[in-house]
Amino acid sequence: MKHVSRLIFFSFLLTSYLTVFQFSAYSEPHSHGAHRHGAHPGLKKHVQQFKNAELIEVAKGVYWAQFFDYSNYGFIEGDNEILAVDCGWWPSATQKALTELRKQTKKPITRIVFTHGHADHVAGCSAYINEGNVREIISSEDYIRYRDEMITTRLPFIARRATDQMGLLLPKSLAGDIGTGVGFAAYGGKASYFPPTKLIQGGDTLSFDGLELAVLEAPADIDDHIVFFDEKRKILYAGDSYINVGPPVASPRNEKGRDPIKWMNTLDMFLSLQPEIVLPGHGKYDNDKAKIASLLKDSRDTIKFIDDYIVRGLINEIPRDELIADIKLPDNLASNPELQFYYHSLKWVARGVYTNYAGWYRDDIRDLFETHPTTEAKELVGHLGGPDNVIKIASTYRNKEQYGLAGRLLGTTHIAFPDHQGVKEMLIDTMRQEAFRSESSSQRNYLLTSAAKIEGTYDKSQMRPFIGFKNLLESVPNKKLVEFLSIRINPNKIQEALDENEANAIRLKVLPDADTFALYAGNEVIVVSDHLEGASDIEVSITKSDLVALALQRVSFDELLKTGKLSSNNTQMARKFFALFD
Repeated sequence: MKHVSRLIFFSFLLTSYLTVFQFSAYSEPHSHGAHRHGAHPGLKKHVQQFKNAELIEVAKGVYWAQFFDYSNYGFIEGDNEILAVDCGWWPSATQKALTELRKQTKKPITRIVFTHGHADHVAGCSAYINEGNVREIISSEDYIRYRDEMITTRLPFIARRATDQMGLLLPKSLAGDIGTGVGFAAYGGKASYFPPTKLIQGGDTLSFDGLELAVLEAPADIDDHIVFFDEKRKILYAGDSYINVGPPVASPRNEKGRDPIKWMNTLDMFLSLQPEIVLPGHGKYDNDKAKIASLLKDSRDTIKFIDDYIVRGLINEIPRDELIADIKLPDNLASNPELQFYYHSLKWVARGVYTNYAGWYRDDIRDLFETHPTTEAKELVGHLGGPDNVIKIASTYRNKEQYGLAGRLLGTTHIAFPDHQGVKEMLIDTMRQEAFRSESSSQRNYLLTSAAKIEGTYDKSQMRPFIGFKNLLESVPNKKLVEFLSIRINPNKIQEALDENEANAIRLKVLPDADTFALYAGNEVIVVSDHLEGASDIEVSITKSDLVALALQRVSFDELLKTGKLSSNNTQMARKFFALFD
């Protein structure tokens, strides 16, 4: 029987993919204790640098705001004016950098140029705008495409994942948020959004008040990325394409435009420029030409190694989890202090690259069998003697600090018995112990945040908008906004309306543009169409500002109908149609 029990248990381990938690194999000895907290020594040392915010004049008239915020940004002084390169995330942090700049120069900031569209580079601009001198906001042509890709029904998910990954709702302590591998994210002021007024592309020259910068396409962490190169002074304004940690060429929250080969080619291009100063969006700036060249080469080679490793595994049909478990960088890359994976772990990056290339199937036969995860978990835990016995087994792994095995075992048991207090308590503590020894800030933050959610101490109400959503939504095409509402329908109400022959279609006109869309309810979905032939004769008009308020759930359909802000040629039928939405 003991032999059979072992077989059952190892069978259980083989099916551990059920759990949503990913535990690393990193093992650093430490004392076990339910309330122990801390951080991986390498990560702890790495994030200390982010506490030293300073405005540095890296060349005459070039000021770099380093570590004021989650990302860095800069100011280039012309004859009479200043060009700002990015503007950080939170306006209060940007204001601190601006205060330091004003000790050096009183010249007005008249233009802002973005390297790319991530919120941590564009949402702090109100600090500059409020001075009243900004005449132009410049971005790449692809910035608009990327913005519109983000404004989908997935936007709340994107915000949640970003909040979890950066640990924004964790306590600021060794038991919680100590920063990320690329910066310290902390709320400060109301995030803003100002749309670009001028679009540029790679190959252009940015001429400004006696200065000229070459504009270069540089796809990296997203594919709308551009950089700026001062050819005379050999200064590269690199945005997020040059990062002094292990290159995060794939993300657990899936940036679909993040392409390892394109990022590698960007770094290769940088090598050909032979920059003498590199100003990165994250991490310390570099002014050592030899060090810059070395880091560019090693970063490029690290990306190439990961990509080749994954592709070889795909060709050779090596199951994903086995492939990821065995990945190991060459010693000279693994030992490079500038390439430690303090942000996303090497295994998480490799797993992301695999998934982006190969989809959900892992070349693992377990993926070919369909069963409900709760059913499977209950069967497996039953064979192990029930949740109380699982706790005993998990304790043996915890005593040996094998939190990966303990966490997977407890995670699966939690799926089967979500209300079992003993399982919950041990799982929560196991997640925290694993987090405290992880060298990856992303793994740490996801573990600690997930533990707080299970524990019931995660306060979602404290989440703040990570960008100025009102201005952002007002800048996108009207159809994107209408589609944004579709996720709010109640599928059961749609079927009830169809059964009772109630209103299931309208025309929606968005003012003042008069863009008109047909909305159809059926099959438990709302479809938004540009094609009006045969569409309902029930027409509803709404202003774009009220449509934005609806999208942000600041007002209801019923409130707009009562106040006349949602007008219709058949108010009764319009009210019935909008009753389909929650």
